[in-house]
Amino acid sequence: MLNQVVSKGFWFAVALVWLVVDLWSKQWAVDTLKETGLGNIDVLPVLRWLYAENHGAAFSLLSGQRWLLLLIGVVATVMLLVLIVKTPKKEYLTLFAYASILGGAVGNIYDRYTLGYVRDMISVYYEPINFYFAIFNVADMAISIGVGAMLLSWLLERRR
Repeated sequence: MLNQVVSKGFWFAVALVWLVVDLWSKQWAVDTLKETGLGNIDVLPVLRWLYAENHGAAFSLLSGQRWLLLLIGVVATVMLLVLIVKTPKKEYLTLFAYASILGGAVGNIYDRYTLGYVRDMISVYYEPINFYFAIFNVADMAISIGVGAMLLSWLLERRR
């Protein structure tokens, strides 16, 4: 029983690490990019730090629907908590997926609840062809990595 609790605790710690890194990066973006008026920092020819406030979900979908997005986020969080508790501890990839999605979801819920919008700061682009991907944040990365891990887990499970 103790081994089960420790295992599940590890996955909640993974979610907490994602959350802490997300909140730290968002505060860094506010302090460095927004408050100083710097605006953006080119990191690589295809990557820049660029502060933005997103009042919607991914790609600004459902913009202005704060309470609906909060409700969806809270329901997803509760579901992920249950999934982490109920998933067998040997299913590491699935648990990593759930923990990553949980950490990202809570990071964006925090922003949406306290600020009314989500702080984004990562911009991927390629100017020669005028390609600009939606600006995102560490929470979005955690969710995307979690979804990728979940898909990989499902594919590996189907092969067994």
